[in-house]
Formats: sequence, structure tokens, C-alpha cells
Amino acid sequence: MARVSRNASLSFFALFLLFAGQAFCQQSASLLCEIPVVVTRFNVSSRTVEPVKDLRVSDFEIRLDGGPHALESAAVDSSPKRIALILDTSKRVPEDEWTFEVQMAAKLTEYARPEDRFAIVLGGAEGVGMAFESPANTRQRLKELKSSRPVAVDSARIYDALLAASSLLSPVRFGDTLFLFGRPEDLGSKADLNQITESILRNRLRLYGESFYDPLAAQLPSNFDPNKPIPSAVSIPKLVNVSAATGYYISFHAAKTLNIPGQTRLFESFLGDLYAGVAEPYRLRFSQPSTNAPIKLAVSIKDAQSREINESDIHYPRSIYACSQSAVTAN
Repeated sequence: MARVSRNASLSFFALFLLFAGQAFCQQSASLLCEIPVVVTRFNVSSRTVEPVKDLRVSDFEIRLDGGPHALESAAVDSSPKRIALILDTSKRVPEDEWTFEVQMAAKLTEYARPEDRFAIVLGGAEGVGMAFESPANTRQRLKELKSSRPVAVDSARIYDALLAASSLLSPVRFGDTLFLFGRPEDLGSKADLNQITESILRNRLRLYGESFYDPLAAQLPSNFDPNKPIPSAVSIPKLVNVSAATGYYISFHAAKTLNIPGQTRLFESFLGDLYAGVAEPYRLRFSQPSTNAPIKLAVSIKDAQSREINESDIHYPRSIYACSQSAVTAN
């Protein structure tokens, strides 16, 4: 066997270090990222919303900062989920709204699987948070809260409650969710909206919300035609935009409307539709450039029209921060 000269060996070793260094730099320049995506369609025949669960990697298209990006995997994730329930118990919330908050939060847990876990965080009351528990134990906690409403403070510290809920979900796990029951306007929090928005998006949390009052009632004249556009001067709670940035929404169902016969049952069914997406979203994985700034994300479905999937039925974060390996491997 021929001998390799010492100089040749050194040259080979230098080249090895060069290529290894390049490979390391390329690996550190991008990280694996995982995001939850919920896809639904409206079934005309049954007049129900149903989850779409038969999609494959080839059916998804993603774009980062407007450019097409490769997707490594996509599959429905049925792992246990953690949900932080934020209840607004501030003095601005009348008893009928508080009753719906607690009842509907309890109803949401009825759709949960035994392995899912819930925590309760109170906004506008002392003694903010309760640890994660089973759905059955959480329902018992909510029953106690209904019969003995916590003493409320003057301020509606919803932002602080959301930040406390985010802390309970640290370290983050895939599919972690914040679910607000109450009024989404804040009053008196130490945390500000930018802080809340970054915390939620950076940790890839999903923010849902259900409110039991009409935010437009005091802003519109009594003779307003609901078929006409809402005037530009009408303000929408800012948390609505934060929820939309995570891919979901805060909806408003006034207590007086839910008291109409049949409406509560329809709302409970709606909660079941929402929880199906909370429990089993798609888990999309792709590589992402390492950056401190948020990156715009777009997710679409090929042949969406033939599949009867509307763009508004694809729920995902509209921008994402750089992923960390700990976030990828948390579950």
C-alpha cells in the first residue's frame, strides 16, 4: 500500500476542517421549525364544520417572506395538548357573562381527551393561576368558581393574565393553546400589547377567545342597519388582531343572545368544532433561517377549491420567530 506524504496528510486534514466548518455553519444558519395548522371545511349536506385530516406533505404549500419554501413533513398530531383557560373575573363583567364564562369553559373541557391538561388563570382577580390538571379536575375547579366567584379588583388585567398563562406553558410544547373566556379589552396591566404579541408568537402559542357581550353596542346607533359596513370610527379590541396573528379568532356571543332558546346548544357545538382543532392540528415541519426578526408565513392547500376548502378555513400563525431546537423536541 502506498504511503501518503506528511504534507498531503496535512492538506487533506485542512480540507476536512474547511468542509466540516462550512457544514456546521450551514446547519447553524437554519433550524427545524414546527407549527400547528388547522384545516376545516363546511359540509353543506350536514351543515357542520368538519376537520380535514387526509392531507399529505404534497398537498401543502408554504411561503416564507413571500418566497416558496420546502416542507419536510406534515401529519395530524394527536399528542396530548395543554390549554390555559383565561377567565375575566373583573368588576366590569356582570353575573350573566361570568356564568357563561365558567359554564362554557367547563363545556370546552368535556370535548377534551383524558390525556389533555388544563390550567386556569384569572384576569382581574387576586391569586392569578391554578396548575395544570385533568379535564375532570378542571371542571370541578370551574364548578367551584361558579358557586364562589373570586373577589375582583377594579382593573381588568387581561394582558397580565395572558402573560401569566404563557409562563405556565414554559417550556413550550407543540400545540400549546391560550383560550380566553371574557372581555378582550385590558385595563391596568403592567404588560403591554407588544409584549403579549411577541410572547405569544415567539412561543408559537395559539390564542382563541370567546366573549359574552357585544363590543359594538355602545358604539353604534340603535337604528344601525347590520347589512351596512361598520363605520371606520368603530374600534375593535386589539387582542382580536393578536388572535388573528396566531391564525385563530376571538368571537362575540352576547349573553342575551345565548339565552334565546336553542342558541346555547348551537354555541356548545361550535366549541366542539374549535376543540377538534386544538386537539389534533397538522404538525408542519420545515427548516427556517436563523433570525431574530419575525418572518411572514403563508400556508395554502393545493386544489383547495376542488377540496371545498376556503382560504379562511386554513388556520396558522401569520408570522413566526426563529425556532429553537428545544421547541421542536418538546413533545
